[in-house]
Amino acid sequence: MTQHGKNLHRDVNEYLQLAWNNLQGARGISQSNFTATSYVLSMAYAAALDVAEEDLETKKKVLNTFRDLLAASATNWESAEVKSTLSRP
Repeated sequence: MTQHGKNLHRDVNEYLQLAWNNLQGARGISQSNFTATSYVLSMAYAAALDVAEEDLETKKKVLNTFRDLLAASATNWESAEVKSTLSRP
């Protein structure tokens, strides 16, 4: 279970990092590109980037929590196995 959590974290985090990198690249597009059409589009673009960034941060936190909870479950499982095994005197 612990290894599964580590693998999950590694595999999913790779895609989250790619999304983060793409998002930072999108920040490179100047808001002034939108002001020729509408100031509202410029504001919406900035707000959409902020929301997407916050969403990625939340996903990273959830992923870290999954990894940690799987590790805790593995530890608890192993402890339960040891305690439930009858030993000979």
